[in-house]
Amino acid sequence: MIESPGVVAQRSAFARIIVGELDGSVSERVRRFIDACTRGGIDARVSGAIDVELWQKFVFIVGVSGATAYFRSTIGAVRSNYDTGRFLVRLVEETVAVGHAEAIALPPDQVERTMALIAGLPEGMEGSMRDDLERGKRLELPWLCGRVAELGRKHGLATPVNDTVVLGLKLHSDGRS
Repeated sequence: MIESPGVVAQRSAFARIIVGELDGSVSERVRRFIDACTRGGIDARVSGAIDVELWQKFVFIVGVSGATAYFRSTIGAVRSNYDTGRFLVRLVEETVAVGHAEAIALPPDQVERTMALIAGLPEGMEGSMRDDLERGKRLELPWLCGRVAELGRKHGLATPVNDTVVLGLKLHSDGRS
């Protein structure tokens, strides 16, 4: 997360870089980048399906950031309550459905994979959008739940839970607390 101009803090246990060309090739620039990361001690790998990797990350972030910001709570609290936990699952399900409509080759069990990843998160974790909300900063809402809702409309898919998050956080989206 950006702590101040020019200062980025790594707070997550997730410290991995996955790179790839959109056409699935392994270009010279990708090889050079992976080599530089490896020499610097960064866990980096090449993917031949970077669009799938990006969407898998997107599904995860929409779920975690959307739910923790909307409920203004930690992921542990969201997961442990039946109703808020179901809301989280619906955020993920809607995002996966939109990904499929966008012709992204997400695995058939993507919802289960994402929920398993979320289940393994520390109780006190919160998404970056929740942190931005608490700090009165501009939210990623248009690019997360807002994007899911927008793409859902494009494909004629209902996204009521993502729509709810967008509406619930709309007045805070530009950074007003």
